[in-house]
Amino acid sequence: MEVGKRIGVDVNVMDIDRSHRIGRRDVGNRPRPIIVKFVIYRKRSEVFKNKRLLKKSGVTIREDLTRIRHNILKEAINKFGVNSVWTQDGVIIVNRGDSKRRVTCWNDLRNI
Repeated sequence: MEVGKRIGVDVNVMDIDRSHRIGRRDVGNRPRPIIVKFVIYRKRSEVFKNKRLLKKSGVTIREDLTRIRHNILKEAINKFGVNSVWTQDGVIIVNRGDSKRRVTCWNDLRNI
């Protein structure tokens, strides 16, 4: 809810179905990531749409991808750059200047 205030999105307790920390407690001084499941998809979309307002704040909002999709995302970022690759609803989007391509598997990434 605090992050919602920072980005101008009114998030209250009724908007969140579940939230919990992930990872091990004893991994350095960094705080563990938090997974949040929203009750309403529109609220989730609003948070994702405004996440740019968190630049240089030390807070990041990302989708929780499967291991395979996460690996594909890392490879796409290496190949096309961090400014040309993002995710939307679990699908990796690659901006190729004149067009945007959806990437859902390794073959899609190879064919770009």
